[in-house]
Amino acid sequence: MELTSKKVSRKLPEFPRIKNLLANSFPKNERYPLWLLTARAARRDVDFLAYYDDGAFCGISYGVKAENTLFVLYLAVDEDMRSKGYGSAILAEIGKIAGERSITLNAEAPDPSADNNAERERRMEFYRRNGFIDTGYRLVEKSLTHAVLCNSADFSPRAYTKALRKLSCGVYTPHLERLFSRTQPPTN
Repeated sequence: MELTSKKVSRKLPEFPRIKNLLANSFPKNERYPLWLLTARAARRDVDFLAYYDDGAFCGISYGVKAENTLFVLYLAVDEDMRSKGYGSAILAEIGKIAGERSITLNAEAPDPSADNNAERERRMEFYRRNGFIDTGYRLVEKSLTHAVLCNSADFSPRAYTKALRKLSCGVYTPHLERLFSRTQPPTN
């Protein structure tokens, strides 16, 4: 598999599929308006990309570069292409874009009382298989708690916070809580 990518714009023939993919992959309270995502993607520090394998649309990513980190806001694989290795391939492409930067992202923290806990556990395992570690930090918002994951042991809460602030044009200040040290993960 050798992926190619294109910047997402309304002119892409797959734009309606991209819109549906975002709507079906992320809860409404976790979605930025698509018009805002595409507008912000005009900046050099933002990559909103559609991925293709031999011309077939397979997924998207949305990343913001800040200092020494690339924060991945969205990574989604088209429903027809799931469980075929495309998520890992897209992460590899994001790694090429990141270069020397670490990659950070959020994932719903496992919670045995959550209706979708099995899905959360599978997602965390996917990221672990792809070289991401739980930083020990949680992004806490009203009713949501996300695990902050990074592909480097050199996670910088300051760079992460800066990336999220950059994403929101300085409007949003994330609330991070440290649950455990990376050298001492929680026991289950």
